Amino acid sequence: MSLLKHPRVAVLSLSLYHNQSLQQVVCSTGMLLVAFLPRSVATIIGTLVAFLIVPTRSLGSDKTLA
Repeated sequence: MSLLKHPRVAVLSLSLYHNQSLQQVVCSTGMLLVAFLPRSVATIIGTLVAFLIVPTRSLGSDKTLA
């Protein structure tokens, strides 16, 4: 993803960096924030479900190299 194709991402980051109020940020992002929040929650849920499904022993042991 290029910032030139999606300038709102850069604008949101810069506005948070310059200490704008959260209400101004929410008003300026609009539908972008509405699309981002459910997808981020779905990513977290998917990660937790995958952690429960995939056995951790298949990832290898925790032995360190001495």
